[in-house]
Amino acid sequence: MEKRSRVGGGQLKENASTTVEEEVAARMEDDNGISKPTPSPRVVEEAKGDVHDDGPREVPDQSTHGAFSVGSNVDGATTAKLQRGLHQDRPQTTIAEKEARLLPHPRQTYQYLNSSTASPTKKTKTPKGLRKEPPRSSTLACATTLPSVGYKGLRQPRAPTDKFDASNSLASNAVATEEDEVHVTPNTMGGSGGDNGSPTLVVDPDDPEGGGNDENITGFMATAHLVEEVEQQQQGSAPIEARPIRRWDYLRNRTVLTVITFLIVAMVAVVIALVVVRQSRNLDLVISGLPDYTIDSLRDPASHQGQAHEWLKGHPDIENMPEWRKIQLFSMAVFFYATKGQHWRRKENWLSYDAHECRWQQYYPENQFSLSNCNDEGALQRLHLDYWNLKGTIPRELSLLGSLKIIYLHENRLFSSIPSDIGRISSLLGLALQNNELSGSIPTEIGSLPQLLYLRMEKNQLSGTLPRNIGSLSHLQLLQISDNLLGGNIPSHLQHLTSLETLLLNDNILSGPLPTELGLLRAITELDLSGNLLGSTIFTELGGLQRLTDLDLSSTLLNGTLPSEIGKLSWLVQLDLTGNNHLTGTLPEQIGMLARLRSFNLSNHGFTGSIPSTIGLLSRVSSLDLSSNRFSGSLPSEIGRVGIFDRGLFYLLLGGNSLVNRIPSELGKLTDLHTLELSWNNFSKNIPHEIGALTGLKSLDLQDHSLTGRIPSTIGLCESLEDLILTGNSLAGPLPSELGVLGKMRTLYLSRNRNLSGTVPTELNQAANLRHISLHDTQLSGTIPFCPSRRRLATASESLPEYPDDDGLHYVVLPELPYLYAFVQVDCQRVSCNCSSCFCVPDSGF
Repeated sequence: MEKRSRVGGGQLKENASTTVEEEVAARMEDDNGISKPTPSPRVVEEAKGDVHDDGPREVPDQSTHGAFSVGSNVDGATTAKLQRGLHQDRPQTTIAEKEARLLPHPRQTYQYLNSSTASPTKKTKTPKGLRKEPPRSSTLACATTLPSVGYKGLRQPRAPTDKFDASNSLASNAVATEEDEVHVTPNTMGGSGGDNGSPTLVVDPDDPEGGGNDENITGFMATAHLVEEVEQQQQGSAPIEARPIRRWDYLRNRTVLTVITFLIVAMVAVVIALVVVRQSRNLDLVISGLPDYTIDSLRDPASHQGQAHEWLKGHPDIENMPEWRKIQLFSMAVFFYATKGQHWRRKENWLSYDAHECRWQQYYPENQFSLSNCNDEGALQRLHLDYWNLKGTIPRELSLLGSLKIIYLHENRLFSSIPSDIGRISSLLGLALQNNELSGSIPTEIGSLPQLLYLRMEKNQLSGTLPRNIGSLSHLQLLQISDNLLGGNIPSHLQHLTSLETLLLNDNILSGPLPTELGLLRAITELDLSGNLLGSTIFTELGGLQRLTDLDLSSTLLNGTLPSEIGKLSWLVQLDLTGNNHLTGTLPEQIGMLARLRSFNLSNHGFTGSIPSTIGLLSRVSSLDLSSNRFSGSLPSEIGRVGIFDRGLFYLLLGGNSLVNRIPSELGKLTDLHTLELSWNNFSKNIPHEIGALTGLKSLDLQDHSLTGRIPSTIGLCESLEDLILTGNSLAGPLPSELGVLGKMRTLYLSRNRNLSGTVPTELNQAANLRHISLHDTQLSGTIPFCPSRRRLATASESLPEYPDDDGLHYVVLPELPYLYAFVQVDCQRVSCNCSSCFCVPDSGF
């Protein structure tokens, strides 16, 4: 035998000897060296008998060669035997499965020629775009006739059956390409290869992806062209001409596919629109332009929207209404049902067919923006329903009232969250929702209300953080969201609220530092951040708020010192820094520059040093509270000038400090004073006689000092005095009889003054309102001239829950305080008391 090697056309050259077994084995091995199913020995033996190996093998002429060409003198029968041997051990398949396997691979490429025009061994250059295969060895050429089309991606074995000619199908593992050449072998013989010279198709089964690149035409389009041309040939039409594969064919078909996809999407959209329209028609709506969420709610007749639509359908003038008024009536009806309108405190003309909706609520000519209920066209621009006992939720349909300018729903019982759709009412000027039960977060859409001037949401249960886009409300003048559960930091974006005049964020759980950007709010007049957890220092930029009148930073855990820039707030009227416990240092002298200050509260801090004499420049202060600090030194005499203008000083609270020396007599100039509280200091010497000039004084607390001398008789001139507390001093002498003329006095505490002596003056019997007397730990003697039992005493053994007082209030009596309401505390060894309200208190011996 001579060995043969493959040449460029897929044929075999006579250059060596080989056996049939080697040839079959070479056929049964692919390019990767993977063995394929071996034919049975019987088939190999039969093939040996048909092959002549006595001389060089010539490539047979195509006119005498069968459909299955192996480059040797093997006839068609032997070829069929070989093919049957290749498939005899493979599983049997049905014809449908075989036909399915004949479908082309999506990336398979083909070349075909007409048998009448192509030469038997014609070589054609590989068309542009086809993949160039590297040279491969030991590969057999295989051809098949149309229309039995196969593809190289088909690796499944096909078992022969009686109804299927394996020689007429494409060999699944043959290739006919080498060195960029494609060989097409037309079949000019009859028999199993096809009739009338059907062209043969040469494919490459060794490419697992189907050969070619992305620019090649898909196998599906190639198969369609091949089948069409074969049918034309079988019908006797013109010969099939060779046609190269062009890139523009692929692009054209991709364009067609894109157009088809677009048409499908458009048809789906049309179908959806038709379904929505049909559903709307099924709802029998008398109104159009409603949002999707409303249409969904209308499917439930029992919903607020369903009830409102049913009411609207019954309107006698529904046919003549413009659409905008239908929407207006519908939205107001939804609001009525959503807030339990049947339980409103006032209904007036709501849902009345006889009254225009502009007359469904009372007109308040004194309202803030001086707006009528409706504009000239009849569109609602004002919804003012405060104190109407609204219960329920704020419906989203409220946003359909696009002409609304103010929404006042405060002092009701609205709950749930604030609908974000409210941000669509672009004409809104004022929104008041305070004193309700609203919860959830503040919708960020509120920042989309460009004309909003007035926003109040205090005393609700709002949580989350303060939206940053509130800083977009450049026209906002009032922002009040106090008494909620807001957390997080105070956003620095508030600096953009250049028109803001009032900022009230008190009593939340805001944290973080106090943003210095607040110093840029030049128009602000009222700032209240009290009751938060800021925990920072008072920024010096605060001095830039020249128009500030009210500043409340109490209970915010502030630390550091009070900056001297505080003196630049010349328009400041109220300053409250109480309850922080961390402010230290001295009180700056610039505090006296606050000439318009009326209320000054610095209690419960750690201020040290002396009270500056510039305190006397606060000529308009009506309340001055410096208690519970560590002030030391003398009380300056300039204190007598505080509040001398306007209404005068009403409250002076300096207790809980370390003030020493005498009580300045200049206090007698504070004739409008109601409360003088100097307890828990170290004042000494006498009580000044000028105290009698305080004719309007109601409470005098001088306990726990080192005061000496007698109680001045001028105390009887304080005809408005109700509480006199002088315990814990070193006062001496008898009690002045002028105490009896204090007809309004209720409390007299003189205990722990060891040097008080003499008898209890009988004039105390004239003090008809006296209830609480404490005379123990003194040298007083005698008899209590009256019994406060006429004001019933509640003891622990009595089960009386409350008693009315003169002011109409009711006080609950606690069992652990049996003498809370009225009592007399005396040393029973010195003072006799026959009243049931008397309590014997032994001498403490202090």
